[in-house]
Amino acid sequence: FAVASRDIERARAFCEEYGGQCAYGSYEEMFCDPQIDAVYIALPNGLHASVAIQAMKHGKAVLCEKPFAPSRAEAEEAVRYAKEHNILLVVAGCAKSEGMGACRKDWKSGFYECI
Repeated sequence: FAVASRDIERARAFCEEYGGQCAYGSYEEMFCDPQIDAVYIALPNGLHASVAIQAMKHGKAVLCEKPFAPSRAEAEEAVRYAKEHNILLVVAGCAKSEGMGACRKDWKSGFYECI
């Protein structure tokens, strides 16, 4: 796996501690790497949707922590982009107390939810 951070030294330290293969000093740098197929976004909450959109604009599949977006409009923009470009966009949705479960798609909205 690879790690991106605004601080390259923090990214390198994370890779060293957890066995990552590659560290990047910016998210843009990682998104531009053709070796990267998918990204996991666990940034501060207010950045989730905007960084997910940025990643998808580089053709990356996205797994994003919740809350996904600060507004419904921003969430809809990200979902619309994913649909229009056929890019996988998944929002983490199961809390520890919910246990393991399956995900189902609400076909009307296009969102997935844990059950």
